[in-house]
Amino acid sequence: MPVTFDRVDLDFILRQIEMAEAGQPPVSPHLSFGLRQLQGTNNNTSTGLGGDASTFGAADQAMPLFAPDDQIFTAQYLPGTQFVFDSQPRTISNLIADQTASNPAAVQAFMAANGGRATFRVSGELTPHEIQTGRSGVITSFSSAGPTNFDHRLKPDVTAPGGQILSSTLQEFAGAPFAVFDGTSMAAPHVSGAAALLLQQHPGWTPEQVKSALTTSAAPAWGDTARTHEASVLLEGGGLIDVAAADNPKLFADPTSLSYGYLTTTESAVRKPLLLSLSDAGAGGGAWTISIHPQAATSGASITPATSSVTIAPGGVVDVPIVASASQGAPTGDNYGFVVLTRGADRLRVPYYFSVQLPQIARAPRVTIKRNQLGFTNRGTSYVDNYRFPTEPFGPPPDYTGKTFNEDGAEKVYTVRVNSHVANAGVAVIAAGQGALVEPWFLGSLNENDVQGYSGTPVNVNALTFEYQFDNGVAALDFPHEGRYFVSVDSRADPYTNEPLRGAYVLHYWQNDVTPPRFRFLTKVVSAGRPMLAGIATDRGAGVDPLSLVIGYKQTLLLAALYDPGTGLALWPLTLGPKVGVGRTPVIAVASDYQESKNIDQAGANVLPNTAFRALRLRVVAKPTATWLLPKARTCARRVESLFVTAGSAKGVRSVRFLDGRAKIAKVTRSIEGLYLTTWRTAKASRGKHVLRAVVTDRRGKTASVTRILRVCHK
Repeated sequence: MPVTFDRVDLDFILRQIEMAEAGQPPVSPHLSFGLRQLQGTNNNTSTGLGGDASTFGAADQAMPLFAPDDQIFTAQYLPGTQFVFDSQPRTISNLIADQTASNPAAVQAFMAANGGRATFRVSGELTPHEIQTGRSGVITSFSSAGPTNFDHRLKPDVTAPGGQILSSTLQEFAGAPFAVFDGTSMAAPHVSGAAALLLQQHPGWTPEQVKSALTTSAAPAWGDTARTHEASVLLEGGGLIDVAAADNPKLFADPTSLSYGYLTTTESAVRKPLLLSLSDAGAGGGAWTISIHPQAATSGASITPATSSVTIAPGGVVDVPIVASASQGAPTGDNYGFVVLTRGADRLRVPYYFSVQLPQIARAPRVTIKRNQLGFTNRGTSYVDNYRFPTEPFGPPPDYTGKTFNEDGAEKVYTVRVNSHVANAGVAVIAAGQGALVEPWFLGSLNENDVQGYSGTPVNVNALTFEYQFDNGVAALDFPHEGRYFVSVDSRADPYTNEPLRGAYVLHYWQNDVTPPRFRFLTKVVSAGRPMLAGIATDRGAGVDPLSLVIGYKQTLLLAALYDPGTGLALWPLTLGPKVGVGRTPVIAVASDYQESKNIDQAGANVLPNTAFRALRLRVVAKPTATWLLPKARTCARRVESLFVTAGSAKGVRSVRFLDGRAKIAKVTRSIEGLYLTTWRTAKASRGKHVLRAVVTDRRGKTASVTRILRVCHK
C-alpha cells in the first residue's frame, strides 16, 4: 500500500538525521538515524493510542499527532505523558522507530506482512517534494562521450542521473549538510546503488551479470530537451539504468557492448565478427528475434547478425556472431546503434560501435623530425581537415552545430621514433608567421583519427596550470611505448569566420624532459610605485612556455608582458597591478616548460615536475633605481649590441645615460613601461674588457647607476 508523507513528517526525518549527525545522547549504537529505544533505559513512552508502541513504534522527540481521518494535530511530546496515535503502519512514527529484536520496526512489520515489499510516493500540493519537469533522462551538455582514446572502444556502459543532484556533503565544504552537485561523482553512486540492490536480490549474480542486467534493460536517454531523439550510444551507452527492469533481465549478454574499433578500407574490404553470448537469466527461455537498429551508418558499411532468430533453452546459452564489414575504399565514418533482441513484449538492447577508416594523412609529405625545423602550412595541399580522438579538443563550435573545427592548412608529417623508455616526447610551435595559427597533432599511426589522447592535441590539458584548455600549439606523448609515431603539423581556420590562418612556423622537438626551467630574478631592488620586474627563464628540454610566466604579489597574479626565448628575458610591468611601497614586498614567480602543459599523469610526489617556483622579498626604496637586463655580463659584444636596463623613481625618471667608461654611448629620455634601451656600436672599440654604466636621473635630480662588464672580442 502507498505510504503518504506530509511536510511535517519530512521535517521530523530531517531533525532525526541532524540529531544523529550531531551525536546527541542518548543514542543506542545499534539504531539508525540516532533514534532512541522505546523500551528500556532510554524510552520515554510505553504505549500509544490505537496500538501498542512495541508493535508499531514511536519516537521520543516532538512530532505531530494523527487522528483517524488523517487530520494533523500539533502537540509537543512530553516524556512519559504523551502518546502517539499509530494504529496503521503508515505514519512517520512507523519509519522512525526502534529496530531491535524486542521491538521490531513498523516498516519491517508492514513489509513482512506484504511479501517483503513497500512502496511510497512523496507528495503534497503545497510542499512539492517531487516536481515533474518533463526534462528527466536528458544527457547533460557536459557529459563525457566515447569512444575511448587509443583503443577506440564504446563507452560509456550506461547512464544515470548526474545533473542537479541533491547530495549529502560536508558542512564545512558547502555550509550545509546537503548541496546540489553535477557530474560523474553523482551518476556513479546511482549505478553503484543499483548494483547493490541487484546483488541483494540476486546474491549469486557475478559482476558481469549485474553489468549485463543494467545495460541490456536500460531505457533510452534523450539527446534533446524535447525528448524526441534518443542520444547516441557514444553518449548513453546502453541507456538510462532501470533497476526494476534489471531485476528481471530475462537474458544475460556477454559482452554487454560490441566494440569493433577501426575497419580500415585503404587496401581491401574488411570483415570483423564478434561473438555475442546470450544466456538464460531465469525467465529468458524461448525464441528471440535479433535485429539491428542503427543510429548512424556510413556508405559501404554494414553490421549483420549471423542469424535473425535464436531459441534459448531454459538455463541454456547461445552464441551469435555479429559481423561488421566495409567495402574497399568505403569513406571514413562512425557506425553505431543497437543489436535488439525481442520476444513478444520483452525487448533487450546491446549497443555496438565501429568506425570505417580511409586515412588521408599518409599522402602528405613526410620527413624525420629534428630538434628544430622550419615549415609552412601555406605551401602545398591540404589532405585532412579533422583529427580525432578526442573529437572536440577545442570545445564545441561557436554555434554548437556543424564541424567542431577545420584544419585546412597544407600538412607536413614528421616521423618520431621512441627507442627507449622515456617519460615523454613532444613538439611545440615556438614561432609562427604573422596571423598564422599552426597546430601539431601527435598520431600513433598514419591515420588522422589516431591522435594519442588529449596530450596529443595542441591544447593545454594540465588542469593545474594557468593556461589550462588554451590552444598553446604543443602536442606530446606521456609515458609512450617504444615505437614509431607521427606528428602532423596543420593550420586551423578561424572558428568564427572560417578564414584560413596558414603560414610559416618553427617546430621544436624533445624527449624525456622531466626537469623544470631555470629561473632567477634580475630586479631585486626597485623604486616605490609600479616598477618593472624582470627575470631570466631558460629550459634546455621542451623550452619555456611563455603563458606560464606568472608572478604573484599582494594577492595579484600578473602574466609576463614579454618573453624572449633567445635570451630568456621575461618582463612584468606592474602598470595594472597594485603599487609597492617602501620596505619588503614578498613576490613569487612561476615558470613552466611546454611539457608541463601536457602532463596529465605525473609520476612521483611532485604534481608539477616541470615547473619552477622562486620566491623573492623585493626591496622597495624611495630613490631612483636601475637594473641591467641585457646583454649578459662578461659576454662578447656584437658589432651592434643592444643595451637594455629597467629604471624607475617614485618622482619619475628624467633620463638614462649609457656610458662606456666615461665615453657617452647614448642618452635616453623615453621608456616603454620603465624599459630603456639603446645600441652600442663596437666596431671602433678596443678589444678586451669594457665597463658600461647606466646612470638614471629622476625629476628631482637624484641619480643612481649600475654597471655591466662586457668584452669586445672581434678583430
